[in-house]
Amino acid sequence: MKTAKMLLVVVFIVFSSEMYANSRSEVSDLIKNFYRTFNSSSPPSSLKKYFAQSPLFFIGEQPGLSNHPDLIPVMITQLRKTMDLGVYPFSGLYIEKIYVSEDGSATSLVVFQRSKSKERHRKAACNILSLAKLEGGWRIMGWTLIPSSSERICTWG
Repeated sequence: MKTAKMLLVVVFIVFSSEMYANSRSEVSDLIKNFYRTFNSSSPPSSLKKYFAQSPLFFIGEQPGLSNHPDLIPVMITQLRKTMDLGVYPFSGLYIEKIYVSEDGSATSLVVFQRSKSKERHRKAACNILSLAKLEGGWRIMGWTLIPSSSERICTWG
């Protein structure tokens, strides 16, 4: 009986680890695809597929929250303009951390790197993403964007 219980525990741990690895990989893929689409000249509405229906944007000290269907394209347009992506496109991405929880939520720290910028405050952007696994897969629930001079670190802790 003890052997059967031990075997059941081992199977549970292996299965849980595999599910965690798959979820972590799915979140990582979503972030990479989001980065490529955001950094391209694709229409702002094409980024809606990466977000939940009512996401929270927190840009610097300004929150953006609405259930209006045009919130995402409007925010993407404004962010691209504010960040001068036409002049200084991002040149790379570094995923500092991804944490996936059993409840279907995830958080991530991601640095969008920019090698062409000579301006220190435009060298990189730290992105704090809050995600949830919804009916259509992983979606961004919240996005906090902070200008950074570091191309590899969002946090110092």
